[in-house]
Amino acid sequence: MSDLLSIMNAATLTPASIAVRMVLTLVCSGILGLERTRKRRPAGLRTYMLTSLGSCIVMMTGIFLYNTLGSGTDPARMAAQVISGIGFICAGTIMVTRYYRVRGLTTAAGLWVAASLGIAIGAGFLFCAAIAFVLIYITMVFADRFEQYFASHLRLIHVYVMLERVECISAFAKAVSAMDIRLSDVEPCNQMSEQGAAGIYGTMLLPAGSVQNEVLEQLSGIPGVLYMEIISS
Repeated sequence: MSDLLSIMNAATLTPASIAVRMVLTLVCSGILGLERTRKRRPAGLRTYMLTSLGSCIVMMTGIFLYNTLGSGTDPARMAAQVISGIGFICAGTIMVTRYYRVRGLTTAAGLWVAASLGIAIGAGFLFCAAIAFVLIYITMVFADRFEQYFASHLRLIHVYVMLERVECISAFAKAVSAMDIRLSDVEPCNQMSEQGAAGIYGTMLLPAGSVQNEVLEQLSGIPGVLYMEIISS
């Protein structure tokens, strides 16, 4: 056991430490990627594993160059390029749906932190990497449940509503007011469908003790409403 720990925490690169770091990177990033795959996100198992493994390779390459060429090289410089370059991949996972709902932010953040995890493992900073991996996994799995529970009990929500035509907006506002819901910050959506439907954004303050899903179901039944959903603020 002590021999294994000495290999994993080796300051210098040996065939054994290189293999251990790369395998450990694949295992940690693979577990994180599976959590995204389970939710059918655009970046899943393979993307996380490849991103993190690439970061590990870059970091070990920087250390190798430093050990080979001397103090004239800077291992952190290559790691810095990974952190900035991974942003291009992260940006590709962020998308805006037809109804202007942003998706993929958590996946992008997960990719970025997976790259950082690979850098830490590649540098041999395994104590930090181990703690970071546990915290990242807990955040991705359990914080999501807490966030959903917390969000479902919020009274102030931001909504997107698609109506059959522009004339339905005033009728919708009156129906919402009759349900004791305060509608404010109403803005028209620039995107109109080919059928002439009109979309609006708005902020709603729900009555005390109301349940979001039940309120949305009632609002969706208002004449003229084609589609409605809660969006990020």
